[in-house]
Amino acid sequence: MLSLALGLFGCASTPPAGWAEGGRATALVPLRWVNGAYVIDVDAEGNIYENGELRFSVDPHGRVYDAENAPVALLDEQGYVHGPDARPMGWVGGYETILPGGEHNWLVLHQGGYLIRYDEEEAGTPMGVWLGCTDPARMQTCMLVSHVVAMELRARARGASPRVGIGLGLGFGIR
Repeated sequence: MLSLALGLFGCASTPPAGWAEGGRATALVPLRWVNGAYVIDVDAEGNIYENGELRFSVDPHGRVYDAENAPVALLDEQGYVHGPDARPMGWVGGYETILPGGEHNWLVLHQGGYLIRYDEEEAGTPMGVWLGCTDPARMQTCMLVSHVVAMELRARARGASPRVGIGLGLGFGIR
């Protein structure tokens, strides 16, 4: 998965603009996203684990790092997500996200922590449930983590040849 992250987010690249200053505040509290056997845990230090394995980390200033501590994304004050080398990564709000160049919500956090992914036709697909996203600051963190992880899964699914799914027991494809 690290090789995918490097392919998706680049290696030896320039950090997103504003990296040193940081961006929108994110809450560092224990959170959990469960989708069947697939589990994402965020601990109080901002470490993000996929089924127990460290994949990313987030800091209190909207910066996301990979497992090797390289910059992956920065959530700016307006909610735009910037990747390395000035690559746009979409928009993240407190309960919704939009893909880069998108015109409608891609991921939406509904009442009770239910995460739904919407396709181009705006048909919804369940993506599990977040536990602990109970206030605006926590919801912001949940949505930033959801967006970064789902973009990686989406890239993995699109890069697979032949297309056989994403192999994480998620039970859905990401377009």
